[in-house]
Amino acid sequence: MKKFKLFAMASMLALGGALVACSNQNDQIVKEAASKITFNTKRMSDPQYQLPGTWVVKVDDVAHTVTVDWSATPAERFTFERSEDSSTVYANVDLPDKKAGETDVPCTLTATVTYNGAKATREFSSTLVAVEKITAMTVAEAKASEIDTELNVRGVAVNAHAAGNGFFLVDSTGAIYVYDKAAAHKGNLSYGTEVIVKGKRAFNTKSINGTTVQIVQMTYESFTLVSENKEVPVDAAVESSVADILGWSKDPTSESFVNHTGDLLHVTGKMVAYAGPASNPYETPTYEVENESGSYVSFYANTYNNPSEGYDSEFKSLVGKTCDFYLAVLDINTSSSGKTSWRVVPVKVVPQA
Repeated sequence: MKKFKLFAMASMLALGGALVACSNQNDQIVKEAASKITFNTKRMSDPQYQLPGTWVVKVDDVAHTVTVDWSATPAERFTFERSEDSSTVYANVDLPDKKAGETDVPCTLTATVTYNGAKATREFSSTLVAVEKITAMTVAEAKASEIDTELNVRGVAVNAHAAGNGFFLVDSTGAIYVYDKAAAHKGNLSYGTEVIVKGKRAFNTKSINGTTVQIVQMTYESFTLVSENKEVPVDAAVESSVADILGWSKDPTSESFVNHTGDLLHVTGKMVAYAGPASNPYETPTYEVENESGSYVSFYANTYNNPSEGYDSEFKSLVGKTCDFYLAVLDINTSSSGKTSWRVVPVKVVPQA
């Protein structure tokens, strides 16, 4: 019995020693990571900053990935959001407003590094620079404005079409098309970027799609970045169906005509890809939402995210699946074959479980 007790005690002592060694190594890992993290911006004048959400540090030639959380003071000036893969933390900053008489505000950002229960922190001093904030209206307010009115509109950008000169701006009140003749937004404005667009309330006067409700804006300088990686809001989406859309009048001169341009719809159906006729297949499929009876509405878009990643990069994995489609109505268009239809753009697609 004594031998057993002595053996157990020795084992416990050995285990305790191992735990202490492990704890010491974890402390070393977080301290090393904290010492490597930097934030060198001494005067913060942008509404959003990207900070590391994870960090890889080597200790004894072994790589360890630590988690980095962020906080700041004054706390009311900051909100933090973590990216889906956790590699990035977005710091959203409420800058002082010169128009309201506010001045520069000293601030401190704190990085908290954790790994297996060990923790270390590092602080960075900076200053929030007072700026002249832009007063922006909602999408619904912009759509209600008179033609030729100059305005600032805030919303989340959705790329409308790989070859189109424009994009949709979406907020909790609806969607509106931004016409960009020079295509200045391409390469500068990605899906999910929240911006304030400066432009003029206008509409397309072409006979084939003269119902388009849109803002006209021409240059990249007309954008003010608010934040990136934002979820596209679809609060204003109205319940609709494939049958409803197909049943809309396409003749603006008809008494029964209703202008659906700029409507934001929620339609449930199956994702379908049409590759064209066998004799002349499309290079990239046309994607459609199909109802139970086989009727469908084609999208005026091959992708709603980043066209450079491939036109069907978002949709091909959803083919055959029932999805919730959030569709913005662009206009009425007559194709080269003489077919007239309402063009809709998917701003968000969510597969059902």
